[in-house]
Amino acid sequence: MQQILKRLELIKTSIALEDEEIIELQIIKIKSLSYDAEVGNIITALESSDFAVAMQAIETYITDNTGLMVYEDKELSGLKLELKVLERHLLNLVEQKNDCDTDIDAFNHEYSIRLGAIIQEVLGLREKILYQHISVKKKAFSESKAEYDAVKKTVVEAKRKIADIEPLLEDLDEFSDEYDELYADYQTLKEDLNQQEELLTEKRNEVKQASDNLDDDPINAEYEEAQEDSASFEQEYIDFIAEETLPLNEEQEQELKLAYRKACRLCHPDTVPDELKQQAHAIMLELNAAKKIKDLERVNEILLSLQTGGSFDVASDTIQDKALLSRKITETKDRINAVELEINELELSEPFQLIKTIDDKEAYFVELKMQLETESEQLKQQLQGLENEEHEKVTSDPEDNYWTEEF
Repeated sequence: MQQILKRLELIKTSIALEDEEIIELQIIKIKSLSYDAEVGNIITALESSDFAVAMQAIETYITDNTGLMVYEDKELSGLKLELKVLERHLLNLVEQKNDCDTDIDAFNHEYSIRLGAIIQEVLGLREKILYQHISVKKKAFSESKAEYDAVKKTVVEAKRKIADIEPLLEDLDEFSDEYDELYADYQTLKEDLNQQEELLTEKRNEVKQASDNLDDDPINAEYEEAQEDSASFEQEYIDFIAEETLPLNEEQEQELKLAYRKACRLCHPDTVPDELKQQAHAIMLELNAAKKIKDLERVNEILLSLQTGGSFDVASDTIQDKALLSRKITETKDRINAVELEINELELSEPFQLIKTIDDKEAYFVELKMQLETESEQLKQQLQGLENEEHEKVTSDPEDNYWTEEF
């Protein structure tokens, strides 16, 4: 009874303020409670927008039932109101953050769909051009490494042969001719091993120097960064292409946004009692998944389910313990601070700042695509020139030509 009387008072105030959203929300809340026929008539009048009749009926109902109201702890009421104000502020901030996320996601999606192919082409050309610049040092490193590996293989084989001979020598008579012959081979192998180990050290130093030359070259660092950028963007582009979203017109986009916002207010985990957080979180996951693919029908289904009995009472309406209310107030304040920081980071992010500067999105994408296509053509010409230079060098250098034929 006390809950119904309070909500009717709130509806009465909302009628005076012409705040239909609060009226709708309070109707949903009252419907989730047990109420009599008189309250049912009030709800019918409100839903029919017959506010004059509803106002008179509410005043009569409150007057008739005021005597049934029990003692109310003023401190408890104050804490509940403080929490309710904080809950509303938090939900407003969550909506603001969701709007930022939606704007950025929509821009990034359109950016990738409209420009992804040409950006991928440009990044690939940059990578190839940088490789051409660094290929000489890469080739020097590869050749040095191949020579080092060959000598190392010889050293390993020589050590194996020596290891095989040593037990044989131990089994022979040291003064026999057979021992002398095997020992001579053993000594020769050891001398060869010493020479090969010296050569191995030299080759290792050469490989180390070639590696240092490569690592110290700023172009190599640029090449590795270009490789990473190209591979990273390619994966993002593939993901965007694979992500299917339902086509919506501008009116449907607005309907989706509004329905999602209303549903969030009815089931957001940050405002429900602790024992219902897991259930609310599950609904929010489903709601977010539907919004991501622009499934307007599913978002509306979830909203309708929440509005017709599936919504959650907010913590400020259900908690009657002052200590628990105080703890919830602290938690909500902390969450508000966290969301404010998230909003600040989003608004300072490069994509959001860029979106703010674009007056005509269509013109922006058309112009940017033209710039990227021009850059692509220039990079193709540059790459062709470098490849021609390399070809001429290889065909005019007998040693390089021989190396190419061999490998």
